[in-house]
Amino acid sequence: MPVVLRARVGDVPDRALVTEFPEATSWVKELLSDVKELPHVRGVGFAKGTYGRVEVAVVSHGYGGPSASIIVEELSMLGVKYVVRLGEGASLGRGLGLGDVVVASSASYRSGSLYRQYLREDICVSASADHVVLRYVDEALTERSVKHLVSPVVTIDSYHTIANSDVAGLSQIGAAVDLETAAVYVVSLLRGLRTVSVDVITRSLTTSEAIEDGALRTLFRSVGEVLLDALSSLPRG
Repeated sequence: MPVVLRARVGDVPDRALVTEFPEATSWVKELLSDVKELPHVRGVGFAKGTYGRVEVAVVSHGYGGPSASIIVEELSMLGVKYVVRLGEGASLGRGLGLGDVVVASSASYRSGSLYRQYLREDICVSASADHVVLRYVDEALTERSVKHLVSPVVTIDSYHTIANSDVAGLSQIGAAVDLETAAVYVVSLLRGLRTVSVDVITRSLTTSEAIEDGALRTLFRSVGEVLLDALSSLPRG
């Protein structure tokens, strides 16, 4: 049974927008009607509401792969089928500037730790997006003229300690670095969830620039609205 998300099967819609931090969940909730808070603990934001006549859950997964994996696991227990993650990433170049968006087609990751505990053997599972959900997200971003790139990313726990000398090598395998996409994709694959992870670029590893906190609300709210468009358009189940 869920430990953090204290809802029951039947209380939660079949689709969820999952954000990296609770503030983003609050910003996305502003776009919903008939919002109802759902029971939770540990400071995780968790609610449901209606967008475009379709019921959607919104929940924050916290920072890091282990935290994200717990939320994805519990959403699966509650009957969720579609997950779109809205997080933040650091650009590795490829023309990506602050405020641009990366739709993660897949994620590279270092084996061991969380992944070893799930798989219990020396095999790296494909950490990839669901192709149908990816198409809906890509089309929604294109229709809203949001500058974005569909590309592999790199998930690294040492996100904040990447040296300048590491950037060139990492940029060969991904457009951005984040903390959670690989974990979200691996758990989604194992639990049968159809998932896409989207990173808003809030930091550049090539220029050392970063978005100021005061600008995040407008940025995440606008991208969140596009992702709600995609989620609400997906077929049932």
